[in-house]
Amino acid sequence: MKHIYIAFSLLSLLCIPDAFADVRSFTSVDGKSIVAEVVGFEGRAVKLKMGETIYQVPVSKLSEPDKEYLKAWLKDNIPYAFRFSVFEKEGASPLTSGQGGESPSLSGRGNQESTDVSHYIATITNDSGVELEDVELQYRVFIKRTVRMGFSGTNKSTYQAGGLTKITSLPAGRGTSVPTASIVLTDSSSKSTMRTTITYTNGGSTSFTETKKNRDRLEPMGVWFRLYHKGKLVGEYKDLHDDVANSNPTWEESTNWIGRVEFDPNQ
Repeated sequence: MKHIYIAFSLLSLLCIPDAFADVRSFTSVDGKSIVAEVVGFEGRAVKLKMGETIYQVPVSKLSEPDKEYLKAWLKDNIPYAFRFSVFEKEGASPLTSGQGGESPSLSGRGNQESTDVSHYIATITNDSGVELEDVELQYRVFIKRTVRMGFSGTNKSTYQAGGLTKITSLPAGRGTSVPTASIVLTDSSSKSTMRTTITYTNGGSTSFTETKKNRDRLEPMGVWFRLYHKGKLVGEYKDLHDDVANSNPTWEESTNWIGRVEFDPNQ
């Protein structure tokens, strides 16, 4: 961390162009001052530019008037910056456990065979330098459906299931783990039987039965997140299996709906 304390003369201050509206004098808690331009934040430090050099100064080291100025600056100049990490977890989401979860309404036809419940957890680190409220995490879960039709071959297709999690707040400089709603997928199988009778010319006959087993298998193939602050798209992250990512998927607005849930990081 570099520390620099420079006192500008009145003449040099008068030479500062009007274009640099955010250039002002900042005073530390021990009374030392610098003249610099605010260019952003990183964690709990403000980035101050002097000439061609940018210094990171902890906000806690600045005077109370400077802190109030930075709060006002941030309202108009939020430097949105986030880090994401995502993993899939088996079992019901902590947001929907005990409520039966929500289903993306994707299931095979016929007799139920098995049901898998899982959810995703996104850890979001807010590097914007300010606590963000009224945040919404929208997501699209990608689901592969594999249909096996006996000797007729296998058909594969990909679906999207949409959902969102309302987040009460994202604290500055801290990672927050946000779960999605539960993703409930039902694999199923069915049988269709066809009897065929063959009559021989000598009056005899024989018959045989053909059975085709239709088995549907559903499995998650990753998730695509979009982060909104007060209705504005401010962050985006994808964690998709290669065979989905390589197909250059688009964000579908009309999807099977997983559900809307609320998340409070303070509880």
